[in-house]
Amino acid sequence: MLLQEGRKSQIEPEQRQDRQQRVLVTGGAGFIGSHLVEALLQQNNNVVVIDSYEFDIERKRQNIAEARALKYRGTLTVIEGDLNDDHILDSLQGEFDTIYHLAARPGVRPSFQDPVAYVECNVTGTTRILQWASRHKSVRFVFASSSSVYGDAAEVPFVEGKGADIPISPYAATKRAAELMCTTFSQAYGIRVAIMRLFTVYGRRQRPDLAICKFISQAIHDKPISLYGDGSTMRDYTHVSDIVAGLISADSWLQASPPGTWETFNLGSGRAYSLLEMVQAVERSTMCRVQVVHDHLRRGDVVRTWANIDKAGATLGYEPKVRFQEGIDDMVVWLRHIHGNENRPD
Repeated sequence: MLLQEGRKSQIEPEQRQDRQQRVLVTGGAGFIGSHLVEALLQQNNNVVVIDSYEFDIERKRQNIAEARALKYRGTLTVIEGDLNDDHILDSLQGEFDTIYHLAARPGVRPSFQDPVAYVECNVTGTTRILQWASRHKSVRFVFASSSSVYGDAAEVPFVEGKGADIPISPYAATKRAAELMCTTFSQAYGIRVAIMRLFTVYGRRQRPDLAICKFISQAIHDKPISLYGDGSTMRDYTHVSDIVAGLISADSWLQASPPGTWETFNLGSGRAYSLLEMVQAVERSTMCRVQVVHDHLRRGDVVRTWANIDKAGATLGYEPKVRFQEGIDDMVVWLRHIHGNENRPD
């Protein structure tokens, strides 16, 4: 499905019609967070966003501007700040029904350069907001973890509860540590927690340094695409609208769960594609033949990711709807539109 230039994406998460709630979204100005905020606003919730605006301030401001442009009956409040700043959480007034904790320092390869910064953001930051949440025991806590916690697990597809204890990068280790903090606070304070392991999320607003966005840009510019390895490494690519639907369904499940409930779920497409298959999908969407240059695998890169989504399907009703080619087509339309030139995305 290719959309006309300038039209809003027709790939949208399913909408829930519940009572108006007060929701906190950390990292809400980012790629996934801003899509989640839009979905929550469309359900007429009152949404508070905390975001540090560390990466590409203008892009994040645009994400929030697009959310504000929606027609909704709720409210949107944006707080710029770091969770490790004591004043940020202390400044929040009133009770929240749900906390979606998406704020994190992303990236496998950069985590080797500055692992301490990753610990401070991903572990300490998560611990701080859990500590704050422990004073509000009725709150529900949905944590965005990562498929990277599985490392190079031999058994595929990846199943929750297996193979998540040998991460191979500092980033993965911090996400796993944050998961353990979530379960610890759930048991100690009765917080209801859903840990969501996200698998290679893509879609509109994806960061330009991430693979699919970068590959589309390079294809349109007739520039070679660098692949790490021989192209056989595999990823479970999951469209952002499916991720958002999964996060919201986790909150719905927690609503009906008793205090102290915690559980872990995979959110993926349930199918893995090789890098070469991804390049072929980009070629079909852009109608550009690309030159592939192979490079060696980088430290921390896993051979494959592949989600078993049976548990999320059975418990949450999670069912990914966006086909991979459809999602790539939509990203090509978006890139061409935002840069105002059909042939040059940047």
